[in-house]
Amino acid sequence: MSLLWTMLGLTALLLFFCAVTLFALAIRFRRGRALFSAAALLVLSYIVLQCAIARMQQNASTPGQAAFVACFTAGNGLFPLALCLGMAAGVCLLWRGFRRGDADRITPSSIKEATDTLPSGLCFCREDGRVLLVNRAMEALCRRLTGEALVNGRLFFEALSGGALPEGCQRAGSPGEPLILLPDGAAWSFSRRRLQDGQLCVDLLVAADVTELYNKTRALSRAREEVTALNRRLTDYNREIVALTTAREILNAKVMIHNELGGNLLAIRRWLLEGGAEQDRADIVERLRTNVAFLKSGRGPEARDECALMLETAQTLGVRVEIEGKLPEWEPARHILAVAIHECFTNTLRHAHGSALALRVSEDDHRICARFTNDGEQPSGPIRERGGLSSLRTLVERAGGCMLAQATPAFSITLELPKEDEHGLPGNDRG
Repeated sequence: MSLLWTMLGLTALLLFFCAVTLFALAIRFRRGRALFSAAALLVLSYIVLQCAIARMQQNASTPGQAAFVACFTAGNGLFPLALCLGMAAGVCLLWRGFRRGDADRITPSSIKEATDTLPSGLCFCREDGRVLLVNRAMEALCRRLTGEALVNGRLFFEALSGGALPEGCQRAGSPGEPLILLPDGAAWSFSRRRLQDGQLCVDLLVAADVTELYNKTRALSRAREEVTALNRRLTDYNREIVALTTAREILNAKVMIHNELGGNLLAIRRWLLEGGAEQDRADIVERLRTNVAFLKSGRGPEARDECALMLETAQTLGVRVEIEGKLPEWEPARHILAVAIHECFTNTLRHAHGSALALRVSEDDHRICARFTNDGEQPSGPIRERGGLSSLRTLVERAGGCMLAQATPAFSITLELPKEDEHGLPGNDRG
C-alpha cells in the first residue's frame, strides 16, 4: 500500500511538471483554453501530491519513502511552495523571452494580429476559394451578409455580385466591384484581385468602408439635380423676359406713335385755326413725312433728349411749361416724365383749352414725385383713363411706381417713381 502512494506521488509530481510545461506552451501560442486546462491540472496535481506526501509520512517504512517525504516536507513543507514559485519565475522568464522574440521577427501570429486590427476587410484564398487568411472585419461582414462563416472566398464574392442579400441590404455599383448598402446606412465596396508569387496564385478580397464617400457622392448628385432644375427655371425666366421685353418694345412704339400723331394733329389744328405761316406748314409736312417713314421702317429719327424735345414741342404748340425742381437724369424715370409731359400738355390743349402746364418735382432718398396741373377748364366728371393716360400708367407701374389722376378740387396727375429701378428698361432699350 505504501508503494502505491509512492507511485501516486511520483505521478502527481510528473503531472505537476507537465502542467507547468503546458502553461509555457499556452503562453507561447496564446491559447486561452490550454492555459485554463494547465491551471486546473496544476492545482489537481499539487493537491494529489500533498495527499500522497501526507499518507507516506504516516507509513514511511522504506528508506526511499522516508527520503521522498523528507524532501517534500523540508522546511516545514515550504519546499513544494518554493518549487512552485521557482517554476512560476521560469514561466515569466520564458514569456518575456517569447515577447522579445515576437517583437524582433514576423510570425504567423503577428500577421494575423496585424490584419485583425485593420478597419478594412481582407481575405486571401486560393483559386478554388479555400480560405488561407481572413481578418475579423471580413469575417463579420460575411456573417452579416450571408449568415455563415467565411469558408469559401470565391462563393462569397459571387454572392455579393449577384446573389440574394438579407432584408434591408441593397446592391449598387458594377458586378466586378459590388457596392453593398447596409440597413444602418453604411456602404461597403468589395473588390477582387489576383496575386501571383512564383507558383503560388491567390485571390485577394478587399472590403472598404466608403460610407462617407458614398454620402458625399449622393449629396453631389442631389445638388446637380437641383442645379439642373434651376437651369430649367432660368431658361423659362429668360423666355418670359424676352416676351416682356418684346411687349415693352411694342408699348414704347405705341406711345411714340401716339405722341407723334397727337402732336401732329395739334399742330395741324393750330395752323388751321390761327392761319399759320408757310414755314409752319413746311414743319408740319416734315413731321408727317418722318412719322410715315417710322411706320414703314420701324426706325425713328436720331435720338434727342426726350424732355427737351417735349418742352420744345409744347412751346411750339403754344403751351408754357413751368418746372419747379429738377428733372431726373436716370432712366426710365426721365423717359416716363417725358411721356407724362407730352400727355399733359396734349390734354391741356385738347380738353382743358389751357395755355400753361405746371410741373412740380420733389424727391427723397428712395423716390421721386412729379405733380402736373394746368390753368385750363376743370373736368366735369370722373377722369377716364384711355389711350395716352392708360399707356402712361402702364409705364409707371412697370417701373415700380404708381400714378394718381384726380379731378377734384383741381385736375392733377401725380407720379411716384423709385430712384433705383429694377424693372424698367434702360434708356437705350426703349426703341
